[in-house]
Amino acid sequence: MTRWACVQCTLENGLDSSNCAACGLSKDQSRPTIPQRPPRNVSNSWDCYSCSYRNEGRLTCEMCDAPKLGSRPQTSVTIKATSSSSETSPSSNGGGWNCMKCKVINNDVTVLDCHQCQQKRSMWNCPQCTLENPIGRAKCEACATRNPTRPKPPSVAASSAAKAKSPGTNEVEEPFSPRVKSDFMEHLRTVDEQKANETFRRIIEFCRSNRSNFVDDGFSPTEKSIGRFPDDEFAQVPNRARPKNLLWVRPAEIYTKDGRRWRWSVFNNPSPTDIEQGVLGNCWFLSALAVIAERPDLLEHIVLTKHYYAEGVYQIRLCVDGAWQIITVDDHLPCYQNHTMAFTVGRRNQLWVPLIEKALAKVFGSYATLRAGRSVEGLALLTGAPCEFVSLERDSETTNDETYDHDMVWVKLLSAREATFLMGCSCGAGRRQLPESAYEKVGLLSRHAYSLLDVKEVNGARLIRLRNPWGQFVWKGAWSDKSELWTPELRRVLMPDGPQSGVFWMPFEEFCYFFDSVDICKVRRVVGWKELRLPGVLPPHWLDSHSQVTRLIVNEPTEVSLTLFQEGSRRENTDQLDLMILVVREGFVPKSVGEFVLKSKRTVAAFVGTKDTFLPAGSYLVVSCSFNHWGTSHVPKSVLAVHSSKSVVAENIHAPPTVLADALIALVLKEGRMHSALPGCVPRYISHGIGGLLLVMDNLMEDACVQIQVDCSQSKNVVSTRGSMVMADTIPPMHRQIVVILSHFEPSQSYFVMHRITHRVTGHAGLRDWAPAGVDKNANHDPPLNEFVHGLHSPRPLFI
Repeated sequence: MTRWACVQCTLENGLDSSNCAACGLSKDQSRPTIPQRPPRNVSNSWDCYSCSYRNEGRLTCEMCDAPKLGSRPQTSVTIKATSSSSETSPSSNGGGWNCMKCKVINNDVTVLDCHQCQQKRSMWNCPQCTLENPIGRAKCEACATRNPTRPKPPSVAASSAAKAKSPGTNEVEEPFSPRVKSDFMEHLRTVDEQKANETFRRIIEFCRSNRSNFVDDGFSPTEKSIGRFPDDEFAQVPNRARPKNLLWVRPAEIYTKDGRRWRWSVFNNPSPTDIEQGVLGNCWFLSALAVIAERPDLLEHIVLTKHYYAEGVYQIRLCVDGAWQIITVDDHLPCYQNHTMAFTVGRRNQLWVPLIEKALAKVFGSYATLRAGRSVEGLALLTGAPCEFVSLERDSETTNDETYDHDMVWVKLLSAREATFLMGCSCGAGRRQLPESAYEKVGLLSRHAYSLLDVKEVNGARLIRLRNPWGQFVWKGAWSDKSELWTPELRRVLMPDGPQSGVFWMPFEEFCYFFDSVDICKVRRVVGWKELRLPGVLPPHWLDSHSQVTRLIVNEPTEVSLTLFQEGSRRENTDQLDLMILVVREGFVPKSVGEFVLKSKRTVAAFVGTKDTFLPAGSYLVVSCSFNHWGTSHVPKSVLAVHSSKSVVAENIHAPPTVLADALIALVLKEGRMHSALPGCVPRYISHGIGGLLLVMDNLMEDACVQIQVDCSQSKNVVSTRGSMVMADTIPPMHRQIVVILSHFEPSQSYFVMHRITHRVTGHAGLRDWAPAGVDKNANHDPPLNEFVHGLHSPRPLFI
């Protein structure tokens, strides 16, 4: 090591400096230099079967104590590309392999000799990433998945049995995912489409051989698939047209505005004007779909079945809750009793619009679940790309945020347009208090989503081009179609195709006044970006059995974007959680927290994401967390999506229960604000961009305790990880504690946070006179720290 770290301010100094350059502390009082690890002896290194850790010169694994038995020596390997003629083709029946000599299919993947000609296998395909590996390799070179032809070593079987149940619980512990290497997005899409084509072919052959049409029993044409709607939404609709009386009709029997002038088709030169919204309040999705319709290259990868089939079977590819899915649907569509379509219509008798809507309704359970949302959610569903939310409002959450600076917003929009990113926006759905009549007066719709098509600055005027997915109700003010500000030259430049239905220009200043947010979807035309998606959980506490983090290994400087999704957030009877991503460097000790690196905002939403960030080579811990369901028994599932300019490797691992607390403390030390306090007491807090409050108290004294009382009882629509809005704690000398975390609870309502702190210095432990009636005076915490919150809220040493 060539530097030493100051124990007081953590600044790194050169070895020739005897005192810290920042605070003047002596080098002798600071942390000892950590010696470098000796160079690896490659010839004697081996990878552990159980945890994949690289060991050197040991007979048992340094990490998990698994024996060296069966582990492989480290050797250099040439990676061979997978080809369609491989003897281990992933499309082989039952996951088996094809003999290269006699072409016979062997169904048992563990058998090494062909049952027909006894020819020995020379390669095996990884079941995780499909990479072709030599038969002698114990693990996949790309993602470290175990060779399925080899039996599981005894050490792994024993450790699996020992960990089958977590102490103190009755739940069987789910195995964490193996290491996954990010892959080209184009390759992943191609693999999905090949699998879908095989399924489609089987269904078509079955229907034709039985002379029947396809009926999707996974989303049957019944009232249940329509879903439950509030009665007041259809108070003005005749009884025969209400959801419970809708009919399911195939295209050949549907009547449309376009009549028989157009034959039924899936695509017929699609455009955004083909989308016509029905009675379903899903403009958030349709505005995103209208943006996608501007890009035929994206649309064709969403609708995999591109031709009309009388059998009525179609396949749609969507990124649902962060995971790509191929959804197979039939062409039964909800119609009124006069056989006109009730929900979204594709003009000129095109099916791509209602089929995408139906596929989405299927994965979420019913059409009713598609009501209300933000266009950013629709963009993520349709593209799978990382998305960014840009607020146009000023409130307690955005007062200090750069996005409130409209000049910064303008630059961000210009940059997004230059990169050809997709954009949508929301009107009248934020916290700005404007009556609906104010929107109607200027031709806009309150609580409505629009597509953002273009951004231009002309003769000093900043202009925004928008599309209303309804095809009507457009802007009436300056720069509208009938505005006197237009010149023939400007019309030629900005409206080369003339006026279009639902499309209009408006001034950027008026846009910022009436609209509350912009959603940017970072679909990159640059070929070569990679992605990986890891499933996980969002537990209501961090005990040993649930403390899961993601280790992200970056081998070279890489631009990375992370997105965390809650699975099933749109399904009925599912509450959205307050999601947050924390990224820290992994410490010198494996699974420990090092330097804070990056975070997302914490907000109640279907997903949250980080900004695009360049990460230097190294090992990082990604902590996915949520707090507004703490204290419940609900353990929702999640998906972490990683987009990167270069390949990265990720795996879900067990971590000490204190990792969450250490990561949050690293965040507060980096971005927190300090209250005025007594000498030796340092209260820090974050209330901006965190969907509530995070409060930490440091006790810097060596011989005295600090007692703190926090009163959050005046806060509204928040929940506390402590289970109470009033709490008191005693913090030992040279310790710090996360005192409380408040979280936004009901997302449809705004929240308010107010906290008051009182603290004092004392020479003894125990709350004494600060303990409420009925509480032990010698207790150090009120409410007490039970086993579910102990790892998060117990005092932590300042220096470990």
